Amino acid sequence: MNWLIWLAAALLISSVLSASEHIPSKDWQSLFEKTGSADAAVREQGTDLVFQLWLPDICEEDTQSAKTDAIGIAPFLRSDNPRIRLDSSALLTAMTTQRKDSESVMAPILPQIAAAATSNPIEDRVRRNALNILSSLHPSVPDAAVTTLLGLANKHGESLLPAAHISAGLARRPDRPDATNAIHTSLQAASSSVWKQAALSALITAPPAPPQVVADIGPLVFDPNKEVQDAALNLLARNRSYAIISRSFLMKLSEMNTSPSSEKAKQILQQVSQ
Repeated sequence: MNWLIWLAAALLISSVLSASEHIPSKDWQSLFEKTGSADAAVREQGTDLVFQLWLPDICEEDTQSAKTDAIGIAPFLRSDNPRIRLDSSALLTAMTTQRKDSESVMAPILPQIAAAATSNPIEDRVRRNALNILSSLHPSVPDAAVTTLLGLANKHGESLLPAAHISAGLARRPDRPDATNAIHTSLQAASSSVWKQAALSALITAPPAPPQVVADIGPLVFDPNKEVQDAALNLLARNRSYAIISRSFLMKLSEMNTSPSSEKAKQILQQVSQ
């Protein structure tokens, strides 16, 4: 019987070694040259290797191995090839959002990510990916990332998706007075509708907000911008504590039968009273 066990083990080792011969190494230079190729067939092959073969691997490997991979990928954020910049930022974004230890994994390359978030044009997809990384790190958004996000908060001309990433990261750190103040500023009447919507959306999944921020929510159900009104009502519908604190504003809105939002306010008040 022993010889059968040894034979089975030998066959298993042989099959693993044989399979490994067909798996290309994580040579990021070679892989990204493929994804950035002008040849569509080569580009498709490279994309399959990066996102179908290696992405699942780097999302499951140990922290140190993932950190090594992140360090290997980061230089391509500065590539002269826009496709390579985009693919490398997308790969790092996937690592960040799918790993529970991404704060540790991304720590060595935060300066490169911050540079991508601050040096690219406002509408650039690499910039949006970098902002997503900074705001999505787990288990927490580190101080270095908060500092970068604070430098971008409430800037005029920002579009909604980047603003949402910035606000999401700041809302996750209610322990930081400067982050709280940035969200508070976003919710003021003088703020743009983009920043109001971004902050309200961020508060849906963020930790409990400080009182000064919660007090900002209720008045926004009367904001001149309909999308801001809807965002405020959506937040209050999802957070009972915030709705209770904003009850007086909801009561007033519910009494305005001519308002399309009055029915929504009535529904929230009913939920709160249950």
